[in-house]
Amino acid sequence: MGLQLVELVLELEERFKVRISDEECERVTTVAEMAAVVSKQLKLDAQSRDVQQTLTEQQVLDMVRAIIAVEMRMPIDKVLPESRLVQDLGVN
Repeated sequence: MGLQLVELVLELEERFKVRISDEECERVTTVAEMAAVVSKQLKLDAQSRDVQQTLTEQQVLDMVRAIIAVEMRMPIDKVLPESRLVQDLGVN
């Protein structure tokens, strides 16, 4: 896992207050997959605290896209759900 990806994951963990394992990160290739991992962690955390998750999957995706755009210094319209983190967005 490259430095940019590590920094991106740390930013997502901080913003969403979740923990994303290295194993999950290694399987992620697209923006949508990253958002799905965050959503899954949010659901697990909510279940463990016996509370209802307040963000929808679409809201998580939109937030993940915005975070990636800021971190990679690119327009959000270039950060699509199907965008591949490494090949399309240059995350290394």
